[in-house]
Amino acid sequence: MYKSLAILLLFNLNWANSQNLEPLITGENITLNSSVFESEKNIFISLPESYEYGQQFPVLYVLDGQGLFILTHAISQTLAATHNIEEFIVVGINHQNRYLELRAPGAKKLQQFIDTELKPFMQSNYLISDYSLLAGHSLGGSMVLDQWLTKPTAFNAYIAVSPVLNREGTPQIKTIARFLNQNPTLQTNLFLAKGNEQGNYKSTIKALTDLLKSHSSKHLNWSFQEFEKYSHGAVVVPAITEGLVDLFQDRIMPALADLSSFNSIEHIETLGGFEPVEKYYQKYAKLKGHDFGVPDIVYSRFVWIYFGAEQHDKLFDFIKKYGDKHATIHYYLIQAYFNKKDFKRARQLIDIELKNNSNNAQAWHTLGQIYEDENNTTEAIQSYKNAIKLAKNNHLKSVSIFTESLNQVEKQLKNKK
Repeated sequence: MYKSLAILLLFNLNWANSQNLEPLITGENITLNSSVFESEKNIFISLPESYEYGQQFPVLYVLDGQGLFILTHAISQTLAATHNIEEFIVVGINHQNRYLELRAPGAKKLQQFIDTELKPFMQSNYLISDYSLLAGHSLGGSMVLDQWLTKPTAFNAYIAVSPVLNREGTPQIKTIARFLNQNPTLQTNLFLAKGNEQGNYKSTIKALTDLLKSHSSKHLNWSFQEFEKYSHGAVVVPAITEGLVDLFQDRIMPALADLSSFNSIEHIETLGGFEPVEKYYQKYAKLKGHDFGVPDIVYSRFVWIYFGAEQHDKLFDFIKKYGDKHATIHYYLIQAYFNKKDFKRARQLIDIELKNNSNNAQAWHTLGQIYEDENNTTEAIQSYKNAIKLAKNNHLKSVSIFTESLNQVEKQLKNKK
């Protein structure tokens, strides 16, 4: 499967070059100097659509990055775009020798690399939240379970697809039984899946699911799905899809399931305002063991209803009370006010946003545009410089736009002199 994928990508790249077209960029290919492995370690990173606007995002780490990174990126982007899951930064971890790195004792070294080198790198260089997920297939699935057993709190959730069990260097059923007995109150999320594998795969995964069923604990959120139409190699596609959807089940409040019809002040009043929404997602946070906040798609309905009704005072009161995690929606709202030449409200919203999140490069850039329109060149230059610095620190594609804005205003200032 991995070889076919590599050939397909190479074919597409060669075709693009022959047509003088630019290849489609999925993410970044980064090499880390690893002291754990005493060699270079290659990783792939893809950023979500909303990454440019200053929010922090959860991270989905996927093993066997050479084969599964592009697939996982595509699944994650599609599910997020259809509001089934949160937007994720996807990190593909590549292996020079997967058989050594994904089985004990090599798995311990890989865990150490993730904990002490990869995660700190992501924290220092990207806008990430404190939620992370580990996914793997086959031996990668075994490594996922091994991580869950040895350091369960390292990730908030785990997806193990067709894991290899009860073989040399892989997790043993008796070890998992002992782990469950020793950790009765551990809160974690685990999704297991298998394809149409037979023999040892089928028997060991059945033994694992029987064990999990017998371990009655309200703290362990786990589920299992079998995909009988898919082979061992192909099952990773539906399994990662269903695993992500399962983790974010009930993400949209049932009373707002048909968001397209929720579009007026009357609908807000009938619902009882935003308080019922906030209460629902507080309960959701307890269920999931993490506070994701109200989804942007839900929060934005209230924002645009107030904006469309020109109830600006209510809108700003709403944002001050509930808007600390919604930089993307605020960016579009700032642009709406800016395009209407309502600089007063645009600046007011920028002030709110920068108070909540001073790392919002887009807010600094728009503030620079406002200063420039007001002929305040000094403040415009400083705002653009702030935007550029943040964009470089956080790997934003907009850095070129910000740099062009700075160059233009500096050129205008030079011409005046």
